[in-house]
Amino acid sequence: RRPGGVVPILLPLASWNPVEQDLYGWMERWLITENAALADLAPNVRAVSRARALLDAGLILPVLDGLDEIPDAIRGPAIARINDAMRPGQRLVLSARTLAYRIAVRPPSGVEIQLTGAAGIQLCPLDGGIVAAYLTDSAGGAAGATPGDLVVAAVRADQAPDVAQAHNPPHVA
Repeated sequence: RRPGGVVPILLPLASWNPVEQDLYGWMERWLITENAALADLAPNVRAVSRARALLDAGLILPVLDGLDEIPDAIRGPAIARINDAMRPGQRLVLSARTLAYRIAVRPPSGVEIQLTGAAGIQLCPLDGGIVAAYLTDSAGGAAGATPGDLVVAAVRADQAPDVAQAHNPPHVA
């Protein structure tokens, strides 16, 4: 990131109850739970935690992870609460399994809801040769020995370690 730029923070949606908690209040509490120093009062801001000041200043890019990990019945309301909380020009990342997101925004019986201004991105499997070339190039070329050499060799031999299978994780119920 550039100095003064936003910092992406991964926030697990499984810990949010959108029926009982507003998005910003939940994010503030989560940030403070993860880093107690963010509970201190922000300088030059009256009675506001450092966490809330960072959120209000737009210095945190919320990466809301796991829409599919909250109960089915509140996924649609969660998207509505996210829409209500977002400020003009604010950005966020929302992750979910494709099918769970599609069902949340177009429930079989209910009102359709879209995440305002969203662009959908679906991750796809990567070609092992391209991954190996990238890892080699980013390590300084073929002459640069790195701890990742074993990974590169495994990818090239089509014996990729588990991390290479991250594009298709098993469903955890």
